[in-house]
Amino acid sequence: MRTRFDIFRLNIVNFDKEHVRLFLRSPLWIGVPFVAATTFAIELLIVLTISGRPFVELWQGALLCSLLGAFAWIIGIWAASGEAEDDKEEVEPLRQSISKMSVMKIENPYLRTTLVCFGSLCLFALICMSQIEDIIEGVKSVAFPIAGIVLKAIAIVAVIAPVYLHEKLK
Repeated sequence: MRTRFDIFRLNIVNFDKEHVRLFLRSPLWIGVPFVAATTFAIELLIVLTISGRPFVELWQGALLCSLLGAFAWIIGIWAASGEAEDDKEEVEPLRQSISKMSVMKIENPYLRTTLVCFGSLCLFALICMSQIEDIIEGVKSVAFPIAGIVLKAIAIVAVIAPVYLHEKLK
């Protein structure tokens, strides 16, 4: 019978002591204040410029957006810090089997890049559908839907960037 709660015994996906140690000692933590400050400034400037409301009413929303941007960066750090050397040996056969299963083998790299960009743009438009509907319907202020679209873009980049930087540092 366990008398205390031990979170490391839960066996949640890749939740082991080594992963937590790599997560807490990652050099990517330096980017959290930068992402939070940048998100705060961008969101506040968008809403102040377009909506014309006073600063006192809008700074709390911009502060919440900066916390969301920082949280997305932290999720990216967690995703980047969990890779061990043993995982690379397991990933290569998986990549080979996926490349064998792919239905569309496009040899032209420009066409492949164009299709990936178009698919990513369509996926982003689907994610931002509620803000796009607000813009089309003509809400009072277009600032808040635009700020929502920008916040989603910042969150996506903030999750992907630490993983990219971690791979580049290796």
